[in-house]
Amino acid sequence: MVGWLIIAVLGLVALLRLVAWDSVQPLIVLNALTPIIYLPAWGVIVAALVARRPGLHVVVTGRNAKPELIEAADCVTEFALVKHHFAAGVRAQEAIEF
Repeated sequence: MVGWLIIAVLGLVALLRLVAWDSVQPLIVLNALTPIIYLPAWGVIVAALVARRPGLHVVVTGRNAKPELIEAADCVTEFALVKHHFAAGVRAQEAIEF
């Protein structure tokens, strides 16, 4: 499992570099990125985000962002639960909660 995760992180870094320097894309979304913050490659990912080209907007989602990611960000938000279907007894659903 760890091997595949490292490969995924390296692929992500390659994607960041490609989009950051070789593309005209104005926006990339890195959904649920923060769970990998404890991997050794995390510093490389943050460095790539900091070195992004002017005009590129990057949206990173996930919980418990490390301080260096927050520092590199232009905007940081937190979401608060207002209502969830768990309260009505609905169990976790594939593609929604996992």
